[in-house]
Amino acid sequence: MEDIIAITFIFGTPIIGILSWTFIKGLQIITGRGKYSLSNKDILQLKGENEEMRQRLENLEVIVTNADPTLMENYVKLQNQHKQSQLNQRQYQSSYNNFQRKEQEVPLEENFKSVMNKMLLKVDTMLDDKKRR
Repeated sequence: MEDIIAITFIFGTPIIGILSWTFIKGLQIITGRGKYSLSNKDILQLKGENEEMRQRLENLEVIVTNADPTLMENYVKLQNQHKQSQLNQRQYQSSYNNFQRKEQEVPLEENFKSVMNKMLLKVDTMLDDKKRR
């Protein structure tokens, strides 16, 4: 029984201390007396910045929605041409790489023949070495 009480005090004291500290800091922030609390001046400044950002966003919306349709069409065409040229370049590069690979590839029959010849030469040399012994 005494062991349980000792363990409870050992582990319970730091936990209660952490919870108490968190509760006190939370109260300080809520009441405005803490390190992280905002004064009325700070809140008004943030509200002003928020309103300024809202107006800038509305201005951008007006600019984008009232843009000249021909400008947008030209931009889209330019983007499509750019994508198409990149696609063509990739296709050209891949076909060029395939062509190079085909030139370097050895037909399967020739490859098999060369491997078999090498193996037979090794077998012959091994047999010759055994005969000499």
